[in-house]
Parts: sequence; C-alpha cells; structure tokens
Amino acid sequence: MAPMPRWIRVVQALTVLVLLGASYGGWRLYRVRTADADLASDPIMKTGPRGPSNELLPNLVEARVVVPERPHDPREFGDPERRKKIKRYRSFHLSTDSHGFRSTTEVSAKKTGFRIVLVGDSVSMGWGSEEEDSLPTRLAEYTGVEVVSAGRPGLQPSQIAARCREVSAQIDADLYVIARRYEANAADPWLPFKQCLDAVTPARGAIIAHPLSTFDVRGRGEDRGLPAGAPAPALDLTATFRAALPLPGIVLELQGRTQRVVELPSKKVLLELPDAPQTALDPRVVALFESGDDIDEPLFYDGGHPDAEGNKLYARTVTDFLRANGLLP
Repeated sequence: MAPMPRWIRVVQALTVLVLLGASYGGWRLYRVRTADADLASDPIMKTGPRGPSNELLPNLVEARVVVPERPHDPREFGDPERRKKIKRYRSFHLSTDSHGFRSTTEVSAKKTGFRIVLVGDSVSMGWGSEEEDSLPTRLAEYTGVEVVSAGRPGLQPSQIAARCREVSAQIDADLYVIARRYEANAADPWLPFKQCLDAVTPARGAIIAHPLSTFDVRGRGEDRGLPAGAPAPALDLTATFRAALPLPGIVLELQGRTQRVVELPSKKVLLELPDAPQTALDPRVVALFESGDDIDEPLFYDGGHPDAEGNKLYARTVTDFLRANGLLP
C-alpha cells in the first residue's frame, strides 16, 4: 500500500486541531454561560414605559431570585463592572398571586377571619428567604392569624400611601402593619404613614421601623429612638436586634471616621480602619466578607435584610408588640 501523501497527513492533523479547539471553545462558552446562568434571576418585576418598576409580576410560581450575600450598595449589583466583583450570592424562590402579593395561594378579596396586611419594602417581604422562612410566614405563625404580604421591593416612603390605597381597594383587612424605616431627615417623617392610615380607615394600623444592620453606615444615628408624633403604635426593632447579640459572627463598630470590625463573642478586633469613609462601607470590610463564606453578621445576610433567624426574631417581637397594644384579637 502506497504511503499517504504528506499534504493529506497535514490536512488531517490540522482538522483534528481545529475540532479540538472548537470543542474546547464550546466547552469554555458553555462554562461561561452556565456561570452567568447561575447568577441570573427569573423575571419578577413589571416593566413600564420607563423600564422596570417595583411591582411584582402576578402569578409567579417559584421564580428563582439571585441576590448578593454580603453587605453591598444596591447600585453595586446593578453595575455590570462592579457586579463582577461580587463573589458571594444566595438564591431564593418567589411566588405571587393574581394581585402580586407574595403567596403560594390566591389571596381572597373577602377575609374569613382576622387579617393583617403587611405593607413595606423588600424587608417586609422576607427578601432573600424562602417562603417558609419569610417574615410574613413567621408573623402568621406567631400571631395565629392571616398575614397578607403586600410589600414591594424598593418601596419608598413617598409610595406608602398609594400602596395602602391600592391594597385596600383589592382586599379586606383588620390591621395594616406598615413595615419600613422612616425618612429621618424629612420635615415630617410620619406624613406618608399618616396618609396610609387615613386611606385604610376603619382598619387599624401599626408602624414597624426595620432593624438597622451594624454594617449600615448610612443609617448611623437613626438608632437613637423614633421621632415624636407617630400616628399609630410604633416600634423600632434596631434595639431588639442589638440586644440579641452577641451571637457568633462579626459586627461593625463606628466611631467618627473609624470603622472597626469585631468578632463575636470573643470581641476580637479583626479590622480597625481610622480613615474609612463616613457614609459608605470601607472596601476593606467588603473584602473581609468576600474572603470566606463563614464570615457573616448575626441575624442579617447582606447588611440590610434579616436572614431566617432574623425573620423569626422580627416576627416574635412584632407579635408581642401588637398584643401589648391590643391590636390582635
């Protein structure tokens, strides 16, 4: 048998290399797309003429949502370049009914017993937690009554009254629990809450100011007590969450421009940064969170949203508060 011409052998060798290269390139492309897909959330928000709104889509069934699992600025997650630097994520699932309430079942317009409506932002929804660990579920468990989760991600104080009017037109309720922090620098921090309560009369109301994470640098100074003139029984949960420490984890201490990261329960100082920014978390603190999955703040998972244990503490405390003020049957 005559030997194969050299040019044929060369062509065959090149073909094999091209195929191997294509296979590797395809594998790399698959790996990159898979990694991106792992960080991709299902669509959960309505979109209007100006882009995405903070209204949840109705009739979601176990939509997967991926969020950062360490303290961050919300703009950090929205900026593609800054988002690349986030290494720690968690995912949870979100279901809604036809009204867009967070629920695995349809919420009836007419109540059959005592009903609480929980109005607020993402914290009031139990953002980052599965349904069974969410704040509304825990509050229903501890109060023993129906709790409707009417929160919206990013709901601002200026939107509270409109949200209350919208919900009151959709369903009956006995008690509105407005769960959101007030605007401390506003001329009247309670005005949106007053407008909400006026809109839902004769239902009664209560106001819950979310607990501040120790890593919420922008919230410094807001843990000194509620402003005067609250239009309904009001509770700030920051002191409750601070009193629950020390639990294993790390916390941030602020003193002037110094940001000090302290390990609990040993009280060992892990970082002391005298030149830190006054209104933002120092990048070196963020880097500490990114250095290990076991570095966490007790009761919070991202510097703002309570984790499963935080939701339990939140719900238990609110239940006791509502009972003490005669707001539960």
